[in-house]
Amino acid sequence: MTTKTTKKPISPLALEEAKDAVTKLKSIKPFLTPADEETLGILIDKELVSNLSKSLIEAKLGKYEPVL
Repeated sequence: MTTKTTKKPISPLALEEAKDAVTKLKSIKPFLTPADEETLGILIDKELVSNLSKSLIEAKLGKYEPVL
């Protein structure tokens, strides 16, 4: 029995774009105000929690493995 971990193949281009986005965020960090940093952190955390919650629900339904 195999376990599905994703609905569709992940494109190497998508991974490269994600890597570039992280690099850009790191490079602009010195120019952000504390309020900007906090807002960005909240937005990223909110997205992460949403993705983790969805993954756990799918795992309970037997659709996919959790990403944890």
